[in-house]
Amino acid sequence: MLILLRSTTGCNLRCRYCSVACGETERRDLTEDDCRLLRDSLPSLLREGESVRFLWHGGEPTLLAPERFRAMLGILSELERDGHPVEYAMQTNGFRISDAWLDILERHAIGVGLSLDGPAALHDAERVTPAGEGSYARIMDGMAAMLERGVPVSLLCTVRPAHLGREAELLDWLTPLGRPVRFNPLLPLGRSAAGLAPGDYFRFLQRLLALALERQVSLSIEPLSWMLASVITDAPPRECSWGGRCGQSVFGFGPGGEVLACNRSDERYGNLRERSLRALYDADPWRKRRERSARLRARCGDCAVWRYCHGGCPVVEGEEPDAARCEARRAFFDWLRGEGLFLYQQSLVRRRSELRERLRLLRRSKEGLARHMPDDAPTEDA
Repeated sequence: MLILLRSTTGCNLRCRYCSVACGETERRDLTEDDCRLLRDSLPSLLREGESVRFLWHGGEPTLLAPERFRAMLGILSELERDGHPVEYAMQTNGFRISDAWLDILERHAIGVGLSLDGPAALHDAERVTPAGEGSYARIMDGMAAMLERGVPVSLLCTVRPAHLGREAELLDWLTPLGRPVRFNPLLPLGRSAAGLAPGDYFRFLQRLLALALERQVSLSIEPLSWMLASVITDAPPRECSWGGRCGQSVFGFGPGGEVLACNRSDERYGNLRERSLRALYDADPWRKRRERSARLRARCGDCAVWRYCHGGCPVVEGEEPDAARCEARRAFFDWLRGEGLFLYQQSLVRRRSELRERLRLLRRSKEGLARHMPDDAPTEDA
């Protein structure tokens, strides 16, 4: 079970495309009482021994007082006494990571997703402070501090029109960082009225993959990694937007006991202070959300791309997938199953040849050392 915790509605940045327009309304924070309510209600949805992953989201989670955050961790961790392993992750802008927060992240092994939109010029054009200043330099300092403490850090990059055609620049930037990265499309939510056209997003992914394979880039790049895995092994999609499982094993939880569809919208299933979690789960609109994939299968199940997308994200596409998005997905997966797989195979062949050459050079070097070693040189058994 994945629980998306809307830690706070406040934020210390004013990103021009923010999906929930943080900072425009009165700030509301998650509290210890909220977490107790969730802890007591959650077992009704869990199978015996089922683990729970809490993703601290926002707004910006690090605006919470560290001592309050520790208290909430302690409350939620009590689920382990009932046989439900608990782990934590956090999505943060990394703009203000204090020593107290570094202690928490390190001690509780909290993996961090860091919102970073590329090199400074790309990032600072949209992800700005309330004063309109760029945030890139401070975020890079925050990432360095987290990595020094051994905190696992991955990157989340929001792809917008300014990223198109700059795939080479993005790979130049990513390669020395060596961090796993996810490229999400800008969605028409919050302050972003238009978002990124589906065709543009898939063409971006196509160019990015072709270039990464050509360069032999050894990076984990999502969603390309799971897309390749699905095409090659028929493995199911690894994310809720594509897996057809929306509402089954993931939901959001926010201040005041609000139960939310996810972190992409303010769609509410209800409130734990008014109804039990089990009652909300069994009632509309949560039930309808879970049944969406089954309803769509009758219409879309014969599509060659169905097993990869299951109708896409319902928050973005609504009850039925948009025709333009369907066409963009089909075109991308047609390419991936054809030319994309060919490029991947060629990349593996080149990598195998390079490894063989390295082994040959190592053997020659070892033989050369042996020829020049004095007869009376000590051996490993000496």
